[in-house]
Amino acid sequence: MTLLEEILASTVEWPDWQSDALRRLFTKGILKDQDLADLRAMVEKAEGSPSPIRIDASHIPNLGSGHTTKLLELRDLQHVNRFAAGRSIRFSPTGLNVVFGENGTGKSGYSRVVKRACRARHAAPVLPDAFDESPGTPSASIVVLDESGDTVHYDWKEGMSADDQLAMVSVYDSQCSDDYVAKEGPCDYQPYGLPYLSDLIHAQIYTQVAISNERKAIHLDAAIFSVLNGDHSVGRTIAQLGVNTDLDALRALAKLSGENARRIEEIENIQAALDVETPARSAEALAKRLDHAVIGCKAIEVVISDCAIDHLHELTAAVQTAIEADTVAQSLLRGDEGDALAGSGSQAWKSLFLAAQRFSAEAYPKADGHPATDEASRCVLCQQELTPSARERLQRFRTYVASEAATSLAAAHYNLVSASDKLANASTDILDETTAAELRERDPTTSELIEPARQAWTSRQQWAAHAVASGNWCCPRTAPPTQPLLSSVLTQTAQAMRDKAAELRASKDEEHIRALAKERAALVARRDLATLLAQVEQYVLSATKIEQMEAHEDRLQTKALSTRVTRLSQKYVTEALATTMREELASLGSRSALPVLKVRTDYGANLMTLSLESTRRSPGDVLSEGEQRAMGLALFLAEARMRGDMSTIVFDDPSTSLDHRFREKIARRIVTLAQERQVIVFTHDVVFMTQLQMAAADADLAPTFQTVEWESGRPGVVRDGLAWANKSFFSQLDEVYKVTLDFSRAANQYLNDEECRKIRDLYAHLRGAIERGVREIILFDVVHPFVDEIKVPRLGAIVGFGLDEWEAIVALHDRCSAIIAGHDTNADRQQEIPHPNELLEQLKAIRLVFQGCDNRSKEFNKKVLQPHMSKRSDPRKS
Repeated sequence: MTLLEEILASTVEWPDWQSDALRRLFTKGILKDQDLADLRAMVEKAEGSPSPIRIDASHIPNLGSGHTTKLLELRDLQHVNRFAAGRSIRFSPTGLNVVFGENGTGKSGYSRVVKRACRARHAAPVLPDAFDESPGTPSASIVVLDESGDTVHYDWKEGMSADDQLAMVSVYDSQCSDDYVAKEGPCDYQPYGLPYLSDLIHAQIYTQVAISNERKAIHLDAAIFSVLNGDHSVGRTIAQLGVNTDLDALRALAKLSGENARRIEEIENIQAALDVETPARSAEALAKRLDHAVIGCKAIEVVISDCAIDHLHELTAAVQTAIEADTVAQSLLRGDEGDALAGSGSQAWKSLFLAAQRFSAEAYPKADGHPATDEASRCVLCQQELTPSARERLQRFRTYVASEAATSLAAAHYNLVSASDKLANASTDILDETTAAELRERDPTTSELIEPARQAWTSRQQWAAHAVASGNWCCPRTAPPTQPLLSSVLTQTAQAMRDKAAELRASKDEEHIRALAKERAALVARRDLATLLAQVEQYVLSATKIEQMEAHEDRLQTKALSTRVTRLSQKYVTEALATTMREELASLGSRSALPVLKVRTDYGANLMTLSLESTRRSPGDVLSEGEQRAMGLALFLAEARMRGDMSTIVFDDPSTSLDHRFREKIARRIVTLAQERQVIVFTHDVVFMTQLQMAAADADLAPTFQTVEWESGRPGVVRDGLAWANKSFFSQLDEVYKVTLDFSRAANQYLNDEECRKIRDLYAHLRGAIERGVREIILFDVVHPFVDEIKVPRLGAIVGFGLDEWEAIVALHDRCSAIIAGHDTNADRQQEIPHPNELLEQLKAIRLVFQGCDNRSKEFNKKVLQPHMSKRSDPRKS
């Protein structure tokens, strides 16, 4: 089983989307953005996703019958580009077939048919005439030679699957070089087909990451549905909200009828009637505020009571008595002289004396009180020495200040002021407006007692203040508040509020209330669900999408595929393949590092690869474009050699983007390959075709040349051989001879004007052929117009060129120059136009001359040049 066969066999158990992705890789060579989008759509089975097409043998290039196939003919082409109907081309079943055509002549039309019919790797659809208003489907009859030597005919039509026998024909073009190297990563080469498995792994990982990132961007937050929580159908559904949620049932719950809405209002009214806790708490709150008011009541009631006012009266009397006693005591100040200053004994005087006494204690710390009476003491006020009489007077002052009368007066005065301040500062506003309003609503009777009590308190405050200030206690007192005291009434009211609260709570029907609350909660949850339904549905859809994405990510896992890629690479990337590739690279003249077997890991696949030595960089960083093409061509040829069959290999413009060195090496390798099997080369490159001619001549191989041209306004007509400008010398000479021979049979004995012009044209062609013969034969292609090197080793063939040969060639060349229209002369010197019979004799003669030179060159090439070149190459190979 070949690698491609094993890859195809492994896809039997693959899911449709994976098989389709590999099909696209084999048919397109790369998965573009739309392919990746289709891949994801197929994995997710999204609406509108394309129907997967499973891969089969018809989608895999070069996966054919396994038997040798040779391409003989493309016959009866219909609706192919702008070709006239019935165009055809034949190929020699052996050796080298070269199909030359300039750009636009139709060469590519034939190569496109070959690619499509033979299932080439990069086969674009064959298009009909773009200028035809009703174009048909391109078709052709294809003739091949099978392994048994039998001729087999195939009817091909654009769009049909290629036959397995035709698929054995291998087609190489410049794009094939990319089939062996990964699109990213190191400079590694693998057999055709393996890189597509690696590309499939990358595509699956890319898609998996894209799905994962999108999944992570989806945020599920059930907290916004907390208002729907509860012991009811909505709450239980929300608690289990997720992929298993029945959205239809949820939508049914969210549909609240008018009857349901009215029931919510009805329950709320019943609950309001049954709500005892709210009024109970309100009553308790009022009780607490009344307790605070009771404190204020008691404070004002104490200071305006008859007992308090009588006590105030007593304090004023005590002050008066103390004043009188103090007056008697003040006589001690004056003594017998009665010369004391006015105001002595007053409160200001007492303050002055006490201050002086404190200063004296600091000034005379050892003295026994104030005043200090020793001899050295001075007056603490005037700093004068104290006279005996002054000392005696200060003693009297001290005695007075310390007397009971003065002390009693100060105490009586303090008590009166304190009592008066308490009375004046007692507040009569015991209730704030809120409490007063609530009390009016709950207990109007008690509320009506507040204002009379406040007025009575205020009146008594004013009367007592006036009595204290005026000393007139004889005026009748204002009446006290009515009994009982307001503080007692408010205390009773506060207790009544507490009793009410207890009574309300005792009357509550807990079971009934709970049932109503549960019913209402269920209905309200359904009502709220209706407002949040869109968000709930989106939550469920998002949860479902997350679960689906996780499943898609699991399906895109690459472990199994990576394991298979590892096994296939180890099985088919062998030292034999590496050796064959090195041989091909050497034949192609590659100067890059030769590939060696290496193992690397790529997304879980342990790949056995052919890698350039000493680098892990990508091909574009290491190799030139020409070197990359050479690497791809080398592996293409290595695979062809190791496949075992000898089927046709077609090269479609293989020299594209290659310099002269690679073109020459590839030309020689193609010629060598053509010695083993049928090779077909389509080219528009004259230089490359010349190199093929020269390589074939060196190998003594006679290629089959054909030229594609326009005819009757249509491209695609095929001529045997090359156009005149591309023919070899002997081909040109043979063509001139054939035309001359035909012309001589029909020419007049005396040539007319038309026949003269024709003979001149023949001599003109002969003149050019002679010049080509000099280059090709005489000079042995040492210098060639389409080759930019001088082939120095061929110089040896020029030696031995004889004078007689020179005279014959120059004479005929001069004869041609004299006859052709380009060298016209005066009438009296006009050369006679020779008869075609004369030209035939000249052609025979000159052929013998050039044939002799050619034989001598071939002898030199065989006996001298080739052995010499072989010796030169031996050291390079070693």
